[in-house]
Amino acid sequence: MQNGSRLARISSADLAKINAYTIGYSHSFGIAGRMASLALLAPYADANPTGNVEGNRGLAYRAGLGDVRSRFVVILLGGPALTPEQFARYSLGTSLGASLSVVAPTGQYVPPRLINVGANRWAFHPHIGLSQPIGNWFVKTTAGVWVFTD
Repeated sequence: MQNGSRLARISSADLAKINAYTIGYSHSFGIAGRMASLALLAPYADANPTGNVEGNRGLAYRAGLGDVRSRFVVILLGGPALTPEQFARYSLGTSLGASLSVVAPTGQYVPPRLINVGANRWAFHPHIGLSQPIGNWFVKTTAGVWVFTD
């Protein structure tokens, strides 16, 4: 390692056993005649990583709540809010949707630790997507960006 970098050298003895569990809730509804949904997700993780950092061999145990995530989606073009009966008869056409995902820094985070369950920062993910049916196929394109706080 050069210049005091914190790069880890990985060997066959370096392992990380990670278990992640989530509980979530999602609800679809109509807003201004358009289909929309709101989702919340709360993760829990426990991990047993081992490795070599700056020549020091170590192992750690981390467990706790992860960062809570939420997402709001709305269909801007196409995709009207429908009853189940209307949906069964609906013919798909061009649709344009937008979403915003937010990750809140609610997870377990201890600053001196190299490995943490939470990220200790906000994250925002605006996203837009377009779907166009062509015969029996769909052409889809999406664009989004992740924005993180310090």
